[in-house]
Amino acid sequence: MQSDELKRRISAGRGDALADLVLKNARIVNVFTDEIDTADIAISGNSIVGVGTYHGRKEVDLHGKYVCPGLIDGHIHIESSMLCGPAFEQAVLPHGTTAVVTDPHEISNVAGLEGLDFMLETTKNLTLSVYFMLPSCVPATDLDESGAVLNAEQLRPYYGSPRVLGLAEQQVTVGVRPEHVIIGQSGIPAKVDVSEMMGSSVHLHMSALGGDMIAIVPLNGEAAHYPMGMDVKLSFGGHVAHVFSKDDNKNLEW
Repeated sequence: MQSDELKRRISAGRGDALADLVLKNARIVNVFTDEIDTADIAISGNSIVGVGTYHGRKEVDLHGKYVCPGLIDGHIHIESSMLCGPAFEQAVLPHGTTAVVTDPHEISNVAGLEGLDFMLETTKNLTLSVYFMLPSCVPATDLDESGAVLNAEQLRPYYGSPRVLGLAEQQVTVGVRPEHVIIGQSGIPAKVDVSEMMGSSVHLHMSALGGDMIAIVPLNGEAAHYPMGMDVKLSFGGHVAHVFSKDDNKNLEW
């Protein structure tokens, strides 16, 4: 955004200048306070710049109609709807869903990267915002005969897309919560398969103990660096994990 446009929007938000559009007398669903607020909504360009009492170049009186933020569907498989991107948009957008996070593992199980590319291509440039979590288990098991196999190296280039947010539905076989896994100098040997930057933490998907494990590592100062293939050591306290004897299935004391 150019500085002049930013200044114009700030001025409109402060009420020093007319907004481009004002929605008057709206009942606004405040998702932060769980309240219904009655106010005007000031819009400048394509941004909401203020909620309160405003005047604009164009004003629309809503007469108490409800206004709420667009709904975000945080986990969906678009291909399960049997619709491509534009048709799916037509189905959900009128009901208030303005963004979805989709895991295309079902089409990827059958068509591999070609299926993933198809979903990315047919959902771009829509009014509906479509974000992706990359399929982590193609196939889901070694017994599957669905036709495709995807590994971490094949998926790595897709992380460069701004619409790809991370890795989906990682199959975890060791029952320890990610926030309880400690990366340190000693412990169980593991290898990093995928490293995801997630806000103030790094999510590590690792191979360990003959299965998969996820750890959430907080960022301290500079971003932690855990490249694919890195060998690490894992540990966790006995109060957060249960380990069973394979002989009698009893819980082992730590």
